[in-house]
Amino acid sequence: MIWVSWRQQRMEALLGGAVIAALTTLLALTGRHIAGAYGHAHLAGCSLGRPQPASCGDSVLHFSARFSNLVNLTNWFNMVPLLIGILVAAPIVLEFEHGTHRLVWTQTITRRRWLSTRLALALGVAGAAGLGFSLLMTWWRGPFDHLGGRFDTSAFDFEGTVPIAYTVFAVSVVLAVGTILRRTLPAIVIGLVSFLVLRLGIEGWVRYQHYLAPLHKTWPVGAPAPAGEAAGYINSNGLTVTGSPAAAKRMFNSCRVTDTGPRQLQGVSGCLRHHHVLQYAIYQPAGRFWTFQGIETGIFAALSLILLGLTVWWVNHRLA
Repeated sequence: MIWVSWRQQRMEALLGGAVIAALTTLLALTGRHIAGAYGHAHLAGCSLGRPQPASCGDSVLHFSARFSNLVNLTNWFNMVPLLIGILVAAPIVLEFEHGTHRLVWTQTITRRRWLSTRLALALGVAGAAGLGFSLLMTWWRGPFDHLGGRFDTSAFDFEGTVPIAYTVFAVSVVLAVGTILRRTLPAIVIGLVSFLVLRLGIEGWVRYQHYLAPLHKTWPVGAPAPAGEAAGYINSNGLTVTGSPAAAKRMFNSCRVTDTGPRQLQGVSGCLRHHHVLQYAIYQPAGRFWTFQGIETGIFAALSLILLGLTVWWVNHRLA
């Protein structure tokens, strides 16, 4: 049965393997170049959240600007778990669309054995691909994580356990829709839309706002930020002052505040402290990274179990 499943899915497996191989080659070549530039610039001592040498500021800015386009390109890799999920689920849906599953069930193989084998193989491949993708991206993003943390969406979505959960969810949603409709193309389209809506909705309106309440902190201008703030996810930050807006504006003018960035504030910190100005931040601290990974993985794993349960029930009770 495993051999039969492999033969029925080998074209998609080869195509998926080619995609992963191309992705691995691209990340391996660019990752070595990034690591070389990181070492050449001596940025190992420039981690966020701890005192930095005076040379770090310009060096980090130059390094980030040099590879910003490449980092922006990797944001498109959010589609990789979906692509893997489609390639894994499509052959099973095609069997339902063409009716070839009935031929298998007339042999000595029961529908439960057939389904359990197909699902185990599909989920195993999806989980392994998601894990490999996560490990590869974690290695590639190492220098950027060291300098900027792992909590931003450009890192969080590609590292830890969530890529595995995303990939398994993509398989599950395409399978569930395809089992009910018995049409491959509509299953792929609905799966794609469902995947994107859920991913973008959770990322934009749920993850950083509602998994855990963000921290609200204030501290004197020029003083070190609270632990975990610099490398965490910043919901909002800036300066907070007492008094009327007009008074605040006059104070900013007198202190010659033109930018609220850390480097710009450093030069006017004495004046701002004299006027009792504080910096503030509403943020998720860096130490919550794995807690948030676990919460999001659990959400997608629970949805996957529901969809897989629906698939199993439909095959056993409604599919002829």
